Amino acid sequence: MTLFTDTNDLAAAAGWIANQSGGWNTDATVSFLKNVAANWEFENINQILAAIGWVKDQAGSWTADATISFIAELMGGTVPIDHIDYWLTQMGIVDADLRRTMTVTLVYTMVEEGNMDLANVADYVYKSTLSAWMMAAGDPDAQSILRTMQAIGSMWGKNNAYDLGAAVNAHGSTPTNPSTWAGAWTKHGMPSYWAEGGIINSPTYGLVGEAGYPEAIIPMKDGVNIPVKWVNGGSTQQGSTDINITLEIDGAPLDVKIKSISGNTAESHRVNLVRWGKQNSEQRQPV
Repeated sequence: MTLFTDTNDLAAAAGWIANQSGGWNTDATVSFLKNVAANWEFENINQILAAIGWVKDQAGSWTADATISFIAELMGGTVPIDHIDYWLTQMGIVDADLRRTMTVTLVYTMVEEGNMDLANVADYVYKSTLSAWMMAAGDPDAQSILRTMQAIGSMWGKNNAYDLGAAVNAHGSTPTNPSTWAGAWTKHGMPSYWAEGGIINSPTYGLVGEAGYPEAIIPMKDGVNIPVKWVNGGSTQQGSTDINITLEIDGAPLDVKIKSISGNTAESHRVNLVRWGKQNSEQRQPV
């Protein structure tokens, strides 16, 4: 950054790179802007905000790749995730949907760049959900927070923020809850590692395991049908099966074990058994 004397020089250089590379959201331009964000020593917050606004104007929108990457690099490693709301306010972002979209994309970008880990994200989800509980039911701010948490939770398929509320509630009332997501797991001991039946039908953050044979974790593509076939028991496949039948001839029980043959009917079994039984009784006679 010693090549540039002021932000005007930086702007001119960024513009030249954008022209040469094909636009403000090309990899080359975004890379340059990220380098500026990470290394340029801005004099004050007003200069930072002015730089963000300028990049947004050049890139075309608040959600453009160049804008998000520039802001994320400015925040990376120095701005806690729960300060994002403050910075969005300073930038003049008041639309709830835009704030939510920018929050999600900024968090995603910071994690992708290695400036934030998933433990920070989980703590943010946890604390924000607790804060939402303290608000009146139906409060638009609370609903906005929960929608944002849902989006963040589903980005990596790590957790479902709506289900998080019930999980946290199980650990006791709000004043006694631990301050971090990790603490929530250890407050009342670790959860069981072993499966005990049930169906997970939404993105879930947790531990899933098997206790050994005959348990198994089986994905159901349609949420209803298990994509495996049972052997014999429950199977519709053709094959032989042992059948035990108790038959009485002239009042005396007769135990018979036969092999069923695919396609044979119950009537054919009955006729054969009667014929065999009468032929072997004391009063046997032709059938």
